[in-house]
Amino acid sequence: MSRRYTDRVRRAPASRRGSRGLAWLVASTLLTAGGFGAALASDPQSPSEEVRSVVPGPAGPTLASMSSVRLDSRIDTGYVGSNVAVPRGLESRAPSAALDQQAIPYRVEPRDASGHKLSVFDLPPEIPNDAEFERVDTFDQLAGPHYEIREEIWNTPEDLVTGGGVSRYGGLAYVPFWARNTIRLGRFSIFPFIHAEAAWHSNLGGYGAAGKNALELISSAGVLTEYLAEGGRTKFKASARGDYRWYDNVLTDAVTYVGGFGIEQRFQRFYTIDAGIEFERAQIPVDLDTSLRNSENAIERVSVYADGRWDRFVSDEMRLEAGGTYAWVDDLSTTGRNGDDYRELNLYGRLSYAIMRHESFAYAEYRYANRDADGVSSDLDYAHEVRLGVNGILPHGRVRRLVGNAFVGYRTEQYNASDLAGSVGRGRDEGVSLITFGGDLTYKPSAYTSANLAYLHTNTYSAVSNFNLVDSVTLGITQNLSHRLLGRLAASWSRIEPQGSTDSNLISLGAGLRWVVSDNFDVTADYEFTHRFRGAGLNPGESHRVAVGATLYVR
Repeated sequence: MSRRYTDRVRRAPASRRGSRGLAWLVASTLLTAGGFGAALASDPQSPSEEVRSVVPGPAGPTLASMSSVRLDSRIDTGYVGSNVAVPRGLESRAPSAALDQQAIPYRVEPRDASGHKLSVFDLPPEIPNDAEFERVDTFDQLAGPHYEIREEIWNTPEDLVTGGGVSRYGGLAYVPFWARNTIRLGRFSIFPFIHAEAAWHSNLGGYGAAGKNALELISSAGVLTEYLAEGGRTKFKASARGDYRWYDNVLTDAVTYVGGFGIEQRFQRFYTIDAGIEFERAQIPVDLDTSLRNSENAIERVSVYADGRWDRFVSDEMRLEAGGTYAWVDDLSTTGRNGDDYRELNLYGRLSYAIMRHESFAYAEYRYANRDADGVSSDLDYAHEVRLGVNGILPHGRVRRLVGNAFVGYRTEQYNASDLAGSVGRGRDEGVSLITFGGDLTYKPSAYTSANLAYLHTNTYSAVSNFNLVDSVTLGITQNLSHRLLGRLAASWSRIEPQGSTDSNLISLGAGLRWVVSDNFDVTADYEFTHRFRGAGLNPGESHRVAVGATLYVR
């Protein structure tokens, strides 16, 4: 099923650290500018009496060499070269004394004279604690804080436009690179990169190919781009990456790619749409694949998506969101054991209520899914799911050291087994229901240490039955070992139980390093161990993977 609307069984521990810094930036800038009540002068509906200008361009001093690497996926450097901007972090360990003394302490919910909570859109400026956050200046300041045009250029190249793909480099504990050397040319931003990697695998062909070791070489090139249109309400996003994978044994050489194009448009102050298309050709890593495909798990995927958001819906504290995605997935194997091709529709609607400022929301959500499968796979006539959850859990009243998301839901599904011989769903119950739940927590005690824990319990697409019941847990811990060296330890456990079969458990352990050799060159190394237990028709087995790589930031 679509990874964008099933919360993705795998959760890459570091792929969203950049977004946490940006979430703080947007919230802090919004509050300092007077919240959503203030708007650009060009907005005829603005009720604000004060208009604040935003100065484009990078901030911070000019430095001759790099400083430290931070775990939010940025280098702590203010400005490098004439056109290359890198966000700058504050090293101060005390609250800023220069802020308005009438401002409120961070995350304290103020009340009016009658004791009622103020609107989340009209809160006075806050006093952040620089010991807990990294203040960064991003290209989105050109848009004006009132329109919340989001900064996608900082995503890792594996995420690209929608973040719904499965392509990636490295193993479980791979430390990803990021667009730190983004070239700014007015309103246009571009980040080109080149990557190379060599990996040795034991048991590459899957658990039925015991003892078949193989060497894999990957050469890759890609680019991330953004253009912010005049007026700050429209952002165009495009990205592409192509890989060539060479194997000396087991698998045949392959060309893989991922890319897409998207547009984000803000209408007036409270209405935003986000739409685009993404395409991908990938070999799904075993720890990301919950369908129980065989070793030839190569797919091609094309998906279109659209999302809309209405802030300040009905009341100041409420937000209405809706959207969907339609995907075409082609199975590239020739064995007929990977579930064949299918087309899938996912829709959702969400009503949220701000429980702390405009960052933490409690919500009720409805989801719908439909899948039309070819070959021996079963169609999913419909799936209805209702969820209750919280996005942006902030359990501590003054700091952002521990944040996360959580949900619980009820899902009912109706399948229609194929009429072809060998149908994977024939003779099994076609109407099923279950309680779904999941969540993730990120703990960041300092700017240089972080841990992420994610869990998910749901049904997923199956290549061997109507559905697979999946429990998945991922833990990643990342630490700055020095000012240029990042390290990561990671572990995952997944339990996959096809309908009408026994379950199979998979455990993976990994360790990885990224060394920032120079401003535009990194090297990586990572190791991964995987053990599969007997079950779900699979024999037990284990594999090892050792990889080294290098990334060149072209500029």
